[in-house]
Amino acid sequence: MPNLQWRNLLNPATGKMERVRISTRGLRTLAKWLSKGKKYDLREMK
Repeated sequence: MPNLQWRNLLNPATGKMERVRISTRGLRTLAKWLSKGKKYDLREMK
């Protein structure tokens, strides 16, 4: 089973905080995208 956690993350596309259930691997991926300046929308990833 994946290591899932509930996190409140800032959605860069909307500028709002959203509560999402995400794996630790997913958190690392989002951190990497953020450091590279890649645009993403959390609503489309659900």
